[in-house]
Amino acid sequence: MDQVTCAASCAAHMMQGPYQRFMLTQVQDASLEYFVANSMPSSHPMFPVVSQSLHMLQQNPNWDHQKKCEYMWRLVKDLS
Repeated sequence: MDQVTCAASCAAHMMQGPYQRFMLTQVQDASLEYFVANSMPSSHPMFPVVSQSLHMLQQNPNWDHQKKCEYMWRLVKDLS
């Protein structure tokens, strides 16, 4: 999607321990938040929907980061 997302995804293969996986998750969540913040203004009428979807995605461990990125990209594109 963007350079931050790509870097976070590539780093997944290099990190092994539980602390590193935790930090990777934090970086990936931050990249999704950054994408939403830069793609849709908080004054947009559908911003609460996107915000809620972002929160639900961040709590879902069953989807990998790439799938979450694709979902958010489509959601923002459809609602903008």
